[in-house]
Amino acid sequence: MTDIHASNELRRRDFNGSTALTPAKSVPFSASESADEKSFGIRVSRLLRELALRIERADPSERLGAFKAVADVLAREVLNGWIDRQSAVDRAHHWATEYGIIAQHGTDVVQAQLAGAFRPSPSITAEPVLHVAEGRGLIVRRASDIVIEPIEWAWPSRIAIGKQTLIVGEPGLGKSQLTTFLAAAVTTGGPWPCGEGRAPLGSVIILSAEDDAADTILPRLIAAGAVVSRVLIVSAVRTDDGKARRSFNLQADLDLLEKEIAKAGDVRLVIIDPISSFMGKSDSHKNADVRGVLEPVGEMAARLRVAVVFVTHKSKGKGNNAINAAIGSIGFTGVVRAAFMVEKDPDDAERRLFLQIKNNIAKDAGGLAFRIGQHLIEGDILASAIYWDSERVSCTADEVLAANENGSDKPARTEAEDFLRDILRDGQRPAKDIEGEAKEAGISWRTVNRAKKALGVVAERKAESGDGFGRSGRWHWSLPDTAKDAKNSYECQPQDVAALGEIGILSEREAG
Repeated sequence: MTDIHASNELRRRDFNGSTALTPAKSVPFSASESADEKSFGIRVSRLLRELALRIERADPSERLGAFKAVADVLAREVLNGWIDRQSAVDRAHHWATEYGIIAQHGTDVVQAQLAGAFRPSPSITAEPVLHVAEGRGLIVRRASDIVIEPIEWAWPSRIAIGKQTLIVGEPGLGKSQLTTFLAAAVTTGGPWPCGEGRAPLGSVIILSAEDDAADTILPRLIAAGAVVSRVLIVSAVRTDDGKARRSFNLQADLDLLEKEIAKAGDVRLVIIDPISSFMGKSDSHKNADVRGVLEPVGEMAARLRVAVVFVTHKSKGKGNNAINAAIGSIGFTGVVRAAFMVEKDPDDAERRLFLQIKNNIAKDAGGLAFRIGQHLIEGDILASAIYWDSERVSCTADEVLAANENGSDKPARTEAEDFLRDILRDGQRPAKDIEGEAKEAGISWRTVNRAKKALGVVAERKAESGDGFGRSGRWHWSLPDTAKDAKNSYECQPQDVAALGEIGILSEREAG
């Protein structure tokens, strides 16, 4: 193999684009994958193979566009310090020759594409990458050499391109229907709920360990309105000898996923449901193991500019803190840049809430609510799809968790709360009188006391004679003031309406 590592002089030559970007060697090289691994490491070696395949598989009439996209990727790798600039230019020229791009469009066009891809930041006067010496060493960039980039959103303030996102929830609440909606939005470039913009148009890759593609995933996609020709469903991995198949796992097969993304060319979203089924031999309860699997996925997402959404089940017995809700290690929530929870609405058994757990890259856009409906699709097959409420909700994930955790007696307690609101509406009442009326209404005193706590009812001992203590005093109950009542309520109200109607906090309309 011809040595593709150029001299320092050649590496620095023409960084500011004053002359043409030309290969360091005039003789074409044929780099084997093993040689690339030795020169650049496994990661860059695999990337180079995938980029070559992207050009090779493009229609001849579209290869110039594919070449430009590949040059952009190489330029990013140079800025990130993974490959030196001259080696990247050499490889790009080699591909342009090998795949007939120079023959079809001419050297000047190819040079122009490279000049556009490798153009430096105006503030840079020397090569921005501190080159990696042969052998083991740190890859370092000066902060001043890094070009600032805005976050690119698939779903504004919720799911970012090039990042990992987590969705947590108990089985049966609609997490998979939610990811099906995501797939439908991306494959159609459709709108997000509550006027939050539109999804980027592209393909979607789905890895699902729990739902069958033929009788569940595909019908749901159709019911959601997805363009199914843009959905790629991974079912298994073919073994090296081609005679057997096994389950996909992120430890061993991430390179295969990268190849599929490169092959498709327009993937914008990857859905992995549930993540615990694709962790390989790693222990999903150990933080180091989880990070060891997911951090390479995050690097891939950033490099290939795809959004990755993981789905996981909710853990039992971790209290009312949503940040700890995901089953397994806290590493799942720690690695992703945003995490959301699907929970039952404490006040409506048919309503689901989509609430933020954490978001490191955007402010909380507010909770959303949806319901699951049924569609009759072709072949008289019944499939489910979700329907979004038209307004956001203001409750938090922690509040809803607490309400549901304490809500095993929810229907009875709701009745008791309504009873207390009604009986105390006109002012303070003796507790003994309330107990008697509750008994007549068929509501247990224990349930009334739970409702009292939930509403923040104020108890005050009043004197009938003397000092009010002993037999001479009686307990009286009253509803709290408006602010306290609003604070203690866990009801999920629309965000633009006061929690207690006209007497509650100002709505956004009134404030604006």
